[in-house]
Amino acid sequence: IHAREWISPATVLYFIHQLTYGYERDPAIRRFVYNVEWNLVPLLNPDIYEYSRNSTDPSARRWRKNRFPCKQGVKMNEFFNSSVEACCHGVDLNRNFDWFFFQANSSSNPCSAPYKRESAFPEPESRAVRDFLTQHRVTPYVSLHSYSQMLFYPFAY
Repeated sequence: IHAREWISPATVLYFIHQLTYGYERDPAIRRFVYNVEWNLVPLLNPDIYEYSRNSTDPSARRWRKNRFPCKQGVKMNEFFNSSVEACCHGVDLNRNFDWFFFQANSSSNPCSAPYKRESAFPEPESRAVRDFLTQHRVTPYVSLHSYSQMLFYPFAY
């Protein structure tokens, strides 16, 4: 979900590889494949993943948000005590689900990394996850991140 976490999609692809190639050789994996319905999404935000890998902008490698069009004419003094106007792209997709929406670790500042929009599920990426989860019985749901060595519950709440 965050473009800067390049190892996460590779980790999910490795997991898929283990399930498929280990199927014939490992009875435990065979039981997992037979007894569990797997829904694996290696990459939820492919356009920004590609942006973070191929952009010449030095800040692209650390990008965590999607590329929601920037808000033109945002006065920086609203957030940083400056009269300079800014154009701040993107929304932190983790902060746009309806689980404790805007109660912790998020910002209404469009220039902030944990920027959330005005309501839950405004972005197509978060809506796709919501729609899938409401149409299928899923237990558990795991969102894999690689930025730190921690285990978080939904959106770091």
